[in-house]
Amino acid sequence: MTVEVFDSLASSQGLQKSGWFAKIVKDKFNIKLNIIAPNVSGGDTVFDTRSASGNLGDLVIVGTGNGRLNKLVKAKLIEDMTPYYSSMKNVKKYDSAVKSIAKQAGKDGVWGVPQGVSSQSPTDPSEGNESAAAPYIRWDIYKEIGYPQIKDLDGLLNVLKQMQDRARQDTGKDDIYAMSLFKDRDGDVMQNAASICSWFGYTNQGSVFISADGKDVQPATKEGGIYQQALEFLNKAESMGLVDPDSTTQDWDTMRTKVTNGKTMLSIWSWLGKPRMNSDENKAKGVGFMLAPLENMKVYSDGFQPDGDGATIVAIGSKAKNKARLAKFIDWMYSPEGIYASSSNSGGAACPKDLGCFTTDKDGKNPTLTKFGQQAMTGDHANLKVSAKLGGSSYDDGYSKLNFKAVSQTTSTRTPARPTTRCCGSPTRMRPSCSRIGPPTWRTPPTTSTICRRQASSPSQPVRPTPLHRRIPRFPPPAAPSSPKR
Repeated sequence: MTVEVFDSLASSQGLQKSGWFAKIVKDKFNIKLNIIAPNVSGGDTVFDTRSASGNLGDLVIVGTGNGRLNKLVKAKLIEDMTPYYSSMKNVKKYDSAVKSIAKQAGKDGVWGVPQGVSSQSPTDPSEGNESAAAPYIRWDIYKEIGYPQIKDLDGLLNVLKQMQDRARQDTGKDDIYAMSLFKDRDGDVMQNAASICSWFGYTNQGSVFISADGKDVQPATKEGGIYQQALEFLNKAESMGLVDPDSTTQDWDTMRTKVTNGKTMLSIWSWLGKPRMNSDENKAKGVGFMLAPLENMKVYSDGFQPDGDGATIVAIGSKAKNKARLAKFIDWMYSPEGIYASSSNSGGAACPKDLGCFTTDKDGKNPTLTKFGQQAMTGDHANLKVSAKLGGSSYDDGYSKLNFKAVSQTTSTRTPARPTTRCCGSPTRMRPSCSRIGPPTWRTPPTTSTICRRQASSPSQPVRPTPLHRRIPRFPPPAAPSSPKR
Protein backbone atom coordinates (compact mmCIF):
# COMPACT_ATOMS: atom_id res chain seq x y z
CA MET A 1 0.00 0.00 0.00
CA THR A 2 1.34 3.43 -0.96
CA VAL A 3 0.63 6.07 1.68
CA GLU A 4 0.61 9.75 0.79
CA VAL A 5 2.20 11.78 3.57
CA PHE A 6 1.61 15.52 3.66
CA ASP A 7 4.69 16.56 5.59
CA SER A 8 5.35 20.18 6.51
CA LEU A 9 8.70 19.23 8.06
CA ALA A 10 10.22 17.22 5.22
CA SER A 11 13.10 18.61 3.19
CA SER A 12 12.75 16.08 0.36
CA GLN A 13 9.74 14.62 -1.39
CA GLY A 14 8.59 11.70 -3.48
CA LEU A 15 8.31 7.97 -2.92
CA GLN A 16 10.78 6.57 -0.40
CA LYS A 17 10.91 3.15 -2.03
CA SER A 18 14.40 1.94 -1.16
CA GLY A 19 16.92 2.05 1.65
CA TRP A 20 16.98 0.75 5.20
CA PHE A 21 14.09 2.79 6.66
CA ALA A 22 11.86 1.98 3.68
CA LYS A 23 12.65 -1.71 4.14
CA ILE A 24 11.79 -1.61 7.85
CA VAL A 25 8.44 0.05 7.10
CA LYS A 26 7.67 -2.27 4.18
CA ASP A 27 8.50 -5.41 6.16
CA LYS A 28 6.61 -4.31 9.24
CA PHE A 29 3.53 -2.62 7.76
CA ASN A 30 3.59 -3.45 4.04
CA ILE A 31 3.44 0.24 3.14
CA LYS A 32 5.51 2.67 1.11
CA LEU A 33 5.64 6.37 1.97
CA ASN A 34 5.11 8.97 -0.73
CA ILE A 35 6.08 12.31 0.80
CA ILE A 36 4.46 15.58 -0.25
CA ALA A 37 6.76 18.33 1.05
CA PRO A 38 5.59 21.97 0.75
CA ASN A 39 9.08 23.00 1.92
CA VAL A 40 10.47 21.59 -1.31
CA SER A 41 7.83 22.80 -3.75
CA GLY A 42 4.69 24.89 -3.57
CA GLY A 43 4.79 26.20 0.00
CA ASP A 44 1.44 27.10 1.56
CA THR A 45 -0.23 26.82 -1.83
CA VAL A 46 0.09 23.02 -1.60
CA PHE A 47 -1.71 23.01 1.75
CA ASP A 48 -4.45 25.31 0.50
CA THR A 49 -5.00 23.35 -2.70
CA ARG A 50 -5.13 19.95 -1.05
CA SER A 51 -7.32 21.24 1.75
CA ALA A 52 -9.78 22.66 -0.77
CA SER A 53 -9.95 19.24 -2.45
CA GLY A 54 -10.91 17.67 0.89
CA ASN A 55 -7.93 15.32 0.93
CA LEU A 56 -4.77 16.59 2.61
CA GLY A 57 -3.11 13.17 2.69
CA ASP A 58 -3.33 9.69 4.22
CA LEU A 59 -0.88 10.71 6.93
CA VAL A 60 -0.58 14.36 7.88
CA ILE A 61 2.43 15.93 9.59
CA VAL A 62 1.51 19.56 9.99
CA GLY A 63 1.90 22.62 12.18
CA THR A 64 -0.95 23.48 14.51
CA GLY A 65 -0.35 27.23 14.97
CA ASN A 66 -2.66 30.13 14.17
CA GLY A 67 -5.76 27.99 14.64
CA ARG A 68 -4.79 25.54 11.89
CA LEU A 69 -5.55 22.45 13.97
CA ASN A 70 -9.02 23.72 14.80
CA LYS A 71 -9.62 24.37 11.09
CA LEU A 72 -8.44 20.87 10.14
CA VAL A 73 -10.92 19.34 12.58
CA LYS A 74 -13.82 21.54 11.53
CA ALA A 75 -13.13 20.88 7.85
CA LYS A 76 -12.99 17.12 8.55
CA LEU A 77 -9.55 16.83 6.97
CA ILE A 78 -8.12 14.66 9.76
CA GLU A 79 -9.58 11.59 11.44
CA ASP A 80 -10.47 11.07 15.08
CA MET A 81 -8.26 8.13 16.11
CA THR A 82 -10.36 7.26 19.18
CA PRO A 83 -11.49 3.87 17.71
CA TYR A 84 -7.83 2.78 17.50
CA TYR A 85 -6.48 4.49 20.59
CA SER A 86 -6.93 1.57 23.00
CA SER A 87 -4.43 -0.47 20.97
CA MET A 88 -1.89 2.39 20.60
CA LYS A 89 0.05 1.31 23.66
CA ASN A 90 3.17 3.37 22.94
CA VAL A 91 1.28 6.59 22.25
CA LYS A 92 -0.87 6.06 25.35
CA LYS A 93 2.25 6.51 27.47
CA TYR A 94 1.98 10.18 26.45
CA ASP A 95 -1.76 10.50 27.05
CA SER A 96 -1.47 14.00 28.47
CA ALA A 97 0.13 15.11 25.18
CA VAL A 98 -2.75 13.62 23.21
CA LYS A 99 -5.25 15.38 25.48
CA SER A 100 -3.42 18.68 25.03
CA ILE A 101 -3.89 18.37 21.27
CA ALA A 102 -7.60 17.70 21.74
CA LYS A 103 -7.81 20.82 23.86
CA GLN A 104 -6.02 22.79 21.17
CA ALA A 105 -8.41 21.38 18.56
CA GLY A 106 -11.40 22.56 20.57
CA LYS A 107 -13.12 19.18 20.33
CA ASP A 108 -12.87 15.90 22.22
CA GLY A 109 -11.09 13.13 20.36
CA VAL A 110 -7.67 11.79 19.38
CA TRP A 111 -6.84 14.19 16.58
CA GLY A 112 -3.10 13.77 16.47
CA VAL A 113 0.07 13.15 18.45
CA PRO A 114 2.67 15.90 18.92
CA GLN A 115 6.37 15.46 18.25
CA GLY A 116 9.07 15.80 20.89
CA VAL A 117 7.11 14.18 23.74
CA SER A 118 8.94 12.94 26.81
CA SER A 119 8.35 11.07 30.04
CA GLN A 120 11.02 13.09 31.84
CA SER A 121 10.81 16.23 33.94
CA PRO A 122 10.24 19.58 32.20
CA THR A 123 12.76 21.12 34.59
CA ASP A 124 15.61 19.01 33.18
CA PRO A 125 17.59 20.32 30.18
CA SER A 126 16.67 18.28 27.13
CA GLU A 127 19.73 18.60 24.90
CA GLY A 128 21.96 15.93 26.38
CA ASN A 129 25.65 16.86 26.23
CA GLU A 130 25.41 19.69 23.70
CA SER A 131 23.27 22.81 23.50
CA ALA A 132 21.06 22.47 20.43
CA ALA A 133 20.75 26.07 19.18
CA ALA A 134 24.11 27.71 19.88
CA PRO A 135 27.03 29.09 17.84
CA TYR A 136 29.42 26.33 16.84
CA ILE A 137 32.53 27.35 14.91
CA ARG A 138 35.28 25.56 13.03
CA TRP A 139 37.66 25.11 15.94
CA ASP A 140 40.69 24.32 13.79
CA ILE A 141 40.38 27.63 11.94
CA TYR A 142 39.66 29.45 15.20
CA LYS A 143 42.91 27.99 16.52
CA GLU A 144 44.80 29.21 13.43
CA ILE A 145 43.79 32.82 14.10
CA GLY A 146 44.89 32.58 17.74
CA TYR A 147 41.68 31.97 19.70
CA PRO A 148 40.62 35.66 19.84
CA GLN A 149 38.17 36.71 22.54
CA ILE A 150 34.48 36.89 21.49
CA LYS A 151 32.59 39.30 23.73
CA ASP A 152 29.37 39.76 21.75
CA LEU A 153 27.77 39.35 18.32
CA ASP A 154 29.90 42.12 16.81
CA GLY A 155 32.97 40.34 18.13
CA LEU A 156 31.71 37.09 16.62
CA LEU A 157 31.38 38.76 13.22
CA ASN A 158 34.95 40.04 13.43
CA VAL A 159 36.20 36.56 14.33
CA LEU A 160 34.16 34.95 11.54
CA LYS A 161 35.66 37.44 9.05
CA GLN A 162 39.17 36.42 10.13
CA MET A 163 38.23 32.75 9.94
CA GLN A 164 36.73 33.11 6.46
CA ASP A 165 39.84 34.91 5.23
CA ARG A 166 42.14 32.27 6.75
CA ALA A 167 40.14 29.34 5.37
CA ARG A 168 40.21 30.85 1.88
CA GLN A 169 43.94 31.45 2.22
CA ASP A 170 44.52 27.86 3.38
CA THR A 171 42.52 26.29 0.56
CA GLY A 172 42.96 28.83 -2.22
CA LYS A 173 39.17 28.78 -2.73
CA ASP A 174 36.88 31.79 -2.54
CA ASP A 175 33.61 29.84 -2.23
CA ILE A 176 34.05 29.46 1.53
CA TYR A 177 31.76 31.65 3.64
CA ALA A 178 31.41 32.25 7.35
CA MET A 179 27.79 31.15 7.20
CA SER A 180 25.35 29.54 4.81
CA LEU A 181 21.60 29.73 5.42
CA PHE A 182 18.47 28.14 3.97
CA LYS A 183 14.81 29.09 3.70
CA ASP A 184 12.96 25.75 3.89
CA ARG A 185 11.61 26.19 7.41
CA ASP A 186 10.63 29.85 7.45
CA GLY A 187 7.13 30.49 8.74
CA ASP A 188 5.84 33.31 10.91
CA VAL A 189 9.46 34.43 11.23
CA MET A 190 12.80 33.65 9.59
CA GLN A 191 13.69 30.35 11.21
CA ASN A 192 17.48 30.77 11.08
CA ALA A 193 17.20 34.17 12.78
CA ALA A 194 14.85 32.75 15.42
CA SER A 195 17.48 30.13 16.25
CA ILE A 196 20.00 32.89 16.90
CA CYS A 197 17.57 34.33 19.46
CA SER A 198 17.93 31.04 21.37
CA TRP A 199 21.58 31.89 21.93
CA PHE A 200 20.36 34.59 24.30
CA GLY A 201 17.62 32.79 26.21
CA TYR A 202 14.57 33.34 23.98
CA THR A 203 12.26 31.00 22.12
CA ASN A 204 9.47 31.86 19.74
CA GLN A 205 5.87 30.78 19.65
CA GLY A 206 4.72 31.89 16.24
CA SER A 207 5.77 35.50 15.84
CA VAL A 208 6.20 36.12 19.58
CA PHE A 209 9.51 35.72 21.41
CA ILE A 210 9.50 34.72 25.07
CA SER A 211 12.40 34.71 27.53
CA ALA A 212 13.11 31.44 29.32
CA ASP A 213 11.85 32.77 32.65
CA GLY A 214 8.68 34.13 31.04
CA LYS A 215 9.31 37.68 32.23
CA ASP A 216 9.85 39.19 28.79
CA VAL A 217 7.44 38.70 25.89
CA GLN A 218 8.26 40.46 22.62
CA PRO A 219 6.54 40.57 19.24
CA ALA A 220 8.86 40.02 16.31
CA THR A 221 8.18 43.61 15.28
CA LYS A 222 9.51 45.16 18.50
CA GLU A 223 12.09 47.85 17.73
CA GLY A 224 15.41 46.75 19.16
CA GLY A 225 13.89 43.47 20.29
CA ILE A 226 15.72 40.17 20.35
CA TYR A 227 14.47 39.14 16.89
CA GLN A 228 15.51 42.42 15.32
CA GLN A 229 18.92 42.05 16.95
CA ALA A 230 19.27 38.67 15.24
CA LEU A 231 18.24 40.19 11.91
CA GLU A 232 20.75 43.01 12.38
CA PHE A 233 23.47 40.41 13.05
CA LEU A 234 22.66 38.68 9.76
CA ASN A 235 22.42 41.99 7.92
CA LYS A 236 25.87 43.04 9.18
CA ALA A 237 27.23 39.65 8.18
CA GLU A 238 25.83 40.11 4.68
CA SER A 239 27.36 43.59 4.38
CA MET A 240 30.74 42.15 5.44
CA GLY A 241 30.57 39.48 2.74
CA LEU A 242 30.20 36.64 5.24
CA VAL A 243 26.91 35.13 4.00
CA ASP A 244 26.79 32.58 1.20
CA PRO A 245 24.94 34.35 -1.66
CA ASP A 246 22.99 31.13 -2.31
CA SER A 247 21.30 31.48 1.10
CA THR A 248 18.17 33.12 -0.31
CA THR A 249 17.44 30.29 -2.72
CA GLN A 250 19.10 27.07 -1.52
CA ASP A 251 17.38 24.33 0.44
CA TRP A 252 18.49 22.31 3.44
CA ASP A 253 20.11 19.57 1.38
CA THR A 254 22.29 22.00 -0.57
CA MET A 255 23.33 23.87 2.55
CA ARG A 256 24.22 20.79 4.59
CA THR A 257 26.38 19.49 1.74
CA LYS A 258 28.40 22.70 1.94
CA VAL A 259 28.90 22.16 5.67
CA THR A 260 30.10 18.62 4.99
CA ASN A 261 32.53 19.92 2.37
CA GLY A 262 34.06 22.49 4.72
CA LYS A 263 32.54 25.54 3.03
CA THR A 264 31.20 27.19 6.21
CA MET A 265 32.74 28.43 9.45
CA LEU A 266 29.58 28.74 11.58
CA SER A 267 26.90 26.22 12.49
CA ILE A 268 23.89 27.67 14.31
CA TRP A 269 22.97 24.26 15.71
CA SER A 270 25.02 21.44 17.22
CA TRP A 271 23.25 18.91 15.01
CA LEU A 272 24.22 20.69 11.79
CA GLY A 273 27.99 21.12 11.88
CA LYS A 274 29.20 18.46 14.28
CA PRO A 275 27.66 15.35 12.68
CA ARG A 276 28.96 16.41 9.27
CA MET A 277 32.47 17.53 10.16
CA ASN A 278 33.47 15.91 13.45
CA SER A 279 34.36 12.46 12.12
CA ASP A 280 36.93 10.45 14.03
CA GLU A 281 39.42 11.09 11.24
CA ASN A 282 38.86 14.86 11.35
CA LYS A 283 38.92 15.01 15.15
CA ALA A 284 42.26 13.22 15.19
CA LYS A 285 43.56 16.12 13.09
CA GLY A 286 41.89 18.72 15.28
CA VAL A 287 39.32 19.57 12.61
CA GLY A 288 35.67 20.15 13.45
CA PHE A 289 33.05 22.32 15.09
CA MET A 290 33.02 23.29 18.76
CA LEU A 291 30.95 25.71 20.84
CA ALA A 292 32.15 29.28 20.36
CA PRO A 293 33.17 31.10 23.57
CA LEU A 294 30.62 33.89 23.05
CA GLU A 295 30.74 35.65 26.41
CA ASN A 296 27.26 37.17 26.53
CA MET A 297 25.21 34.19 25.37
CA LYS A 298 22.62 32.51 27.58
CA VAL A 299 21.56 29.48 25.63
CA TYR A 300 17.90 28.55 25.83
CA SER A 301 16.84 25.02 26.78
CA ASP A 302 13.29 23.84 26.21
CA GLY A 303 13.55 21.29 28.96
CA PHE A 304 11.74 18.02 28.39
CA GLN A 305 8.18 18.50 27.21
CA PRO A 306 5.73 15.87 28.47
CA ASP A 307 3.09 17.32 26.15
CA GLY A 308 5.45 17.55 23.18
CA ASP A 309 6.32 20.70 21.32
CA GLY A 310 2.64 21.56 20.76
CA ALA A 311 3.51 22.96 17.35
CA THR A 312 3.54 19.92 15.04
CA ILE A 313 1.46 16.74 15.05
CA VAL A 314 1.13 13.52 13.11
CA ALA A 315 -2.45 12.62 12.24
CA ILE A 316 -4.50 10.39 9.93
CA GLY A 317 -6.22 12.00 6.97
CA SER A 318 -10.00 11.60 6.87
CA LYS A 319 -9.95 10.08 3.36
CA ALA A 320 -7.23 7.54 4.13
CA LYS A 321 -7.77 3.82 3.59
CA ASN A 322 -6.70 1.19 6.12
CA LYS A 323 -6.79 3.68 8.97
CA ALA A 324 -6.16 0.95 11.53
CA ARG A 325 -2.85 0.12 9.84
CA LEU A 326 -1.86 3.80 9.80
CA ALA A 327 -2.69 4.03 13.51
CA LYS A 328 -0.33 1.10 14.13
CA PHE A 329 2.38 2.88 12.15
CA ILE A 330 1.96 6.07 14.21
CA ASP A 331 2.06 4.05 17.43
CA TRP A 332 5.26 2.33 16.26
CA MET A 333 6.92 5.72 15.70
CA TYR A 334 6.62 6.28 19.48
CA SER A 335 8.09 2.88 20.38
CA PRO A 336 11.80 2.35 21.15
CA GLU A 337 12.16 0.55 17.82
CA GLY A 338 10.44 3.37 15.95
CA ILE A 339 12.52 6.04 17.68
CA TYR A 340 15.77 4.43 16.57
CA ALA A 341 14.40 3.69 13.10
CA SER A 342 13.52 7.38 12.66
CA SER A 343 17.13 8.46 13.13
CA SER A 344 18.95 10.51 10.51
CA ASN A 345 22.38 12.14 10.69
CA SER A 346 21.47 15.50 12.18
CA GLY A 347 20.24 15.16 15.71
CA GLY A 348 17.70 12.68 17.00
CA ALA A 349 18.25 9.12 18.10
CA ALA A 350 21.06 6.81 17.19
CA CYS A 351 20.39 4.54 14.24
CA PRO A 352 18.85 1.11 14.92
CA LYS A 353 20.63 -1.65 16.76
CA ASP A 354 19.51 -4.16 14.12
CA LEU A 355 21.26 -2.04 11.50
CA GLY A 356 24.48 -2.63 13.41
CA CYS A 357 24.71 0.84 14.96
CA PHE A 358 25.24 -0.05 18.60
CA THR A 359 25.53 -2.91 21.04
CA THR A 360 24.44 -3.34 24.65
CA ASP A 361 25.58 -5.59 27.45
CA LYS A 362 23.75 -8.81 28.29
CA ASP A 363 21.26 -6.87 30.42
CA GLY A 364 20.40 -4.51 27.57
CA LYS A 365 22.25 -1.62 29.24
CA ASN A 366 25.32 0.50 28.44
CA PRO A 367 24.74 1.11 24.72
CA THR A 368 28.00 1.47 22.81
CA LEU A 369 28.28 2.74 19.25
CA THR A 370 29.89 0.30 16.83
CA LYS A 371 32.30 1.40 14.12
CA PHE A 372 29.31 1.45 11.74
CA GLY A 373 27.32 3.54 14.23
CA GLN A 374 30.12 6.04 14.71
CA GLN A 375 30.40 6.54 10.97
CA ALA A 376 26.62 6.86 10.64
CA MET A 377 26.37 9.48 13.40
CA THR A 378 29.61 11.45 13.13
CA GLY A 379 31.56 10.18 10.14
CA ASP A 380 31.28 9.90 6.39
CA HIS A 381 27.69 8.68 6.52
CA ALA A 382 27.01 9.71 2.91
CA ASN A 383 29.36 6.95 1.73
CA LEU A 384 28.47 4.42 4.40
CA LYS A 385 27.17 1.33 2.63
CA VAL A 386 24.25 -0.68 3.97
CA SER A 387 23.98 -4.36 3.08
CA ALA A 388 21.34 -5.39 0.56
CA LYS A 389 19.79 -7.59 3.24
CA LEU A 390 19.08 -4.47 5.33
CA GLY A 391 17.92 -2.26 2.46
CA GLY A 392 21.04 -1.54 0.45
CA SER A 393 22.37 1.78 -0.88
CA SER A 394 24.02 4.22 1.56
CA TYR A 395 23.06 5.22 5.08
CA ASP A 396 22.07 8.74 3.97
CA ASP A 397 19.96 7.48 1.09
CA GLY A 398 18.11 5.19 3.45
CA TYR A 399 17.17 7.21 6.53
CA SER A 400 13.61 8.41 7.14
CA LYS A 401 12.75 11.48 5.11
CA LEU A 402 9.77 12.32 7.35
CA ASN A 403 11.97 14.53 9.57
CA PHE A 404 9.54 13.87 12.43
CA LYS A 405 11.07 13.23 15.86
CA ALA A 406 8.26 11.59 17.80
CA VAL A 407 10.06 11.40 21.14
CA SER A 408 12.69 13.80 22.48
CA GLN A 409 16.14 12.55 21.44
CA THR A 410 17.52 12.40 24.97
CA THR A 411 14.48 10.81 26.57
CA SER A 412 15.25 7.42 28.08
CA THR A 413 13.27 4.62 26.48
CA ARG A 414 12.50 1.05 27.44
CA THR A 415 13.49 -1.74 25.14
CA PRO A 416 10.79 -4.22 24.03
CA ALA A 417 12.84 -7.17 25.26
CA ARG A 418 13.58 -5.59 28.62
CA PRO A 419 10.73 -3.28 29.62
CA THR A 420 12.38 -2.43 32.93
CA THR A 421 15.62 -1.31 31.29
CA ARG A 422 16.06 2.33 30.45
CA CYS A 423 18.34 3.13 27.52
CA CYS A 424 19.18 6.43 26.00
CA GLY A 425 18.28 7.12 22.36
CA SER A 426 20.81 9.87 21.77
CA PRO A 427 24.18 8.89 20.23
CA THR A 428 25.80 11.73 22.21
CA ARG A 429 25.31 9.60 25.34
CA MET A 430 26.84 6.47 23.83
CA ARG A 431 30.50 6.13 24.77
CA PRO A 432 32.48 6.25 21.51
CA SER A 433 30.71 9.39 20.32
CA CYS A 434 31.85 11.47 23.27
CA SER A 435 35.37 12.13 22.01
CA ARG A 436 36.27 15.77 21.48
CA ILE A 437 38.64 17.85 19.41
CA GLY A 438 42.05 18.67 20.79
CA PRO A 439 43.47 18.08 24.29
CA PRO A 440 41.37 16.52 27.09
CA THR A 441 38.96 19.00 28.63
CA TRP A 442 36.55 19.06 31.54
CA ARG A 443 33.09 18.04 30.36
CA THR A 444 29.68 18.93 31.78
CA PRO A 445 27.84 15.83 33.04
CA PRO A 446 24.61 15.16 31.10
CA THR A 447 22.38 16.00 34.08
CA THR A 448 23.91 19.31 35.05
CA SER A 449 22.13 22.58 34.36
CA THR A 450 25.29 24.57 33.79
CA ILE A 451 26.74 25.19 30.33
CA CYS A 452 30.42 25.96 30.11
CA ARG A 453 32.32 27.93 27.56
CA ARG A 454 35.83 27.15 26.41
CA GLN A 455 38.53 29.75 26.68
CA ALA A 456 42.15 29.61 25.51
CA SER A 457 44.86 32.16 26.14
CA SER A 458 47.16 30.69 23.49
CA PRO A 459 47.15 27.80 21.02
CA SER A 460 49.72 25.92 23.08
CA GLN A 461 47.68 25.94 26.28
CA PRO A 462 44.87 23.48 27.04
CA VAL A 463 41.39 24.88 26.68
CA ARG A 464 39.91 25.56 30.11
CA PRO A 465 36.20 26.04 30.75
CA THR A 466 34.55 28.68 32.87
CA PRO A 467 30.87 28.73 33.82
CA LEU A 468 28.85 30.79 31.38
CA HIS A 469 25.26 30.73 32.55
CA ARG A 470 22.55 28.52 33.90
CA ARG A 471 19.92 26.92 31.72
CA ILE A 472 16.50 28.25 32.61
CA PRO A 473 13.97 25.47 32.03
CA ARG A 474 10.23 25.82 31.51
CA PHE A 475 7.95 26.59 34.42
CA PRO A 476 8.05 26.19 37.31
CA PRO A 477 11.75 27.06 37.71
CA PRO A 478 13.71 24.82 40.07
CA ALA A 479 15.91 25.95 42.87
CA ALA A 480 19.29 27.14 41.64
CA PRO A 481 21.51 24.10 41.21
CA SER A 482 24.90 23.94 42.78
CA SER A 483 27.95 24.43 40.61
CA PRO A 484 29.45 21.23 39.24
CA LYS A 485 32.77 20.04 40.54
CA ARG A 486 35.72 20.58 38.27
